[in-house]
Order: sequence, then C-alpha cells, then structure tokens
Amino acid sequence: MSERDEKIRARIGHGPWILAALTALVWMAQGTASWYVVGHACPGGERQWPLAVARGLVLALTAVALAVAVAAIVRSVRTLRATEPLPEGKQFPTLAETMTEQKRFTAMVGLVAGAALALGLLFAGLSAAVIRICGESR
Repeated sequence: MSERDEKIRARIGHGPWILAALTALVWMAQGTASWYVVGHACPGGERQWPLAVARGLVLALTAVALAVAVAAIVRSVRTLRATEPLPEGKQFPTLAETMTEQKRFTAMVGLVAGAALALGLLFAGLSAAVIRICGESR
C-alpha cells in the first residue's frame, strides 16, 4: 500500500463508529444505573434512599446519556453533509472514493443508532419525571 493510501485511510477516522458504540454503552449504563438507584429507593431494598433523590439521579443520568446520543447524531449529520456520495454506476472507484463511501456508511449507522437510542433514553428517563409511585418507576 502506498503512502498516499495510508494517508487517506488515516484521514477517514473512526468517529461515527465510536460515537455509535458509545451511545449504546451509555444507554445500557443509564438503564442499569436507573434500575439500581430506583431499587434502593423502593421499600424492601437494603438501604432506603428518598424517592426524590433517586428520581433526580435517574434524570441526571438520562441527561448525560442524551448528550452523548445527540453528539452522535450531530457528528453523523456533519459527516454526511461533508462527503459526497459516489456517482451512480461507477464500476471501479478509487481508494479515496471507497473510503468516502465507508465514511458515509458509518455516519449513517451513527445517525440511526443515535436517533433510536436517543428515543429509548428519552422514554426510559421520562418515567422518572412522570411516575411518582415507587414500584412503577422501574
């Protein structure tokens, strides 16, 4: 592989993949932490936390997780706008064109993952803001 090809590959980066994976990890962490926090606020747990504290922690975790998901969406949209799609019907694309298509694909994956997980986070965190009864907020 030539030096020029290596520079092209290095310039592409892994930003959309990292943000898409990070969004999924943050979604899992928010759900797990919310379950743990609310479990300690409900009767029958080891320690009793006030329900208002548990709800505040869940909302804070949701806000942080939503910030990561929105960052993934913004980064993906910027990447999609900055790259041109490959012309239709081109049989032998160059390495730069192939890498650009890979970059557009990863940006699309980041956009879909960010949007889907942002909705999941919003609905998961919304229960803490709306439901005031302990057993139903899990």
